[in-house]
Amino acid sequence: MKFISKDIKDAAKQLSEQLTELAQKKIIEKQEVQKLIAMKGRKKFIENSMVVYRATYNAEYLEHLKYIKKLRALQLNKFGTNEDERFRLLIKLPTRLYVYLNRFLNPQFPADTKESHWFAKRYKEFCTAEKI
Repeated sequence: MKFISKDIKDAAKQLSEQLTELAQKKIIEKQEVQKLIAMKGRKKFIENSMVVYRATYNAEYLEHLKYIKKLRALQLNKFGTNEDERFRLLIKLPTRLYVYLNRFLNPQFPADTKESHWFAKRYKEFCTAEKI
């Protein structure tokens, strides 16, 4: 029994060390990305993230484009308002992309109406409304 217990303790210690190392790497990565954002700005980070997302998750990107097309067809008008005209969905991002952007951006994406409109004009494929 002592032999098994020692193996379990060693495995737990090794796992703990690996998780600690991974957490430290993530902290360092976040700090480096935040330095780049401070130097080059939010827009540049978002643009670079979009390029990487399209290249890395191309199939997911293409599926999301089909989803956006369906959403546009469901809209009440070309401005993307709902039936009672109280809500307007302007942009819709894939979950993976949205989580990634908000992992590094502070305040979260989109920070304000101006950033939403910039993004909608720049990346029309993610814009649910036909007219911004």
